[in-house]
Amino acid sequence: MTYDNWAAIVRPIGDRMPIAWVFFLLWIAIAAVGLLNLLTAVFIDALTDLNKQAVEAKRVANQERRLKATSLSYSLAYLLTHSAFSEGKREGSI
Repeated sequence: MTYDNWAAIVRPIGDRMPIAWVFFLLWIAIAAVGLLNLLTAVFIDALTDLNKQAVEAKRVANQERRLKATSLSYSLAYLLTHSAFSEGKREGSI
């Protein structure tokens, strides 16, 4: 039942068997709640995926930032170490 023209189907049945209205109303209520829950689940799933992607992107950016900082500190240490040795050789030779 797509609820497009459900009244045209339900009314003749309800006229012959009045208790059938209870079944149809329960069916509509349960189906509506089920569809709303399904729609909510789809939205929550999409938001969860977006959040996971954002967290992963932030983690990768932090990792790249740390790698760059580490690389710069190693380069600086290398330059300072080698310049100290080259200055020491110059001072010893004078």
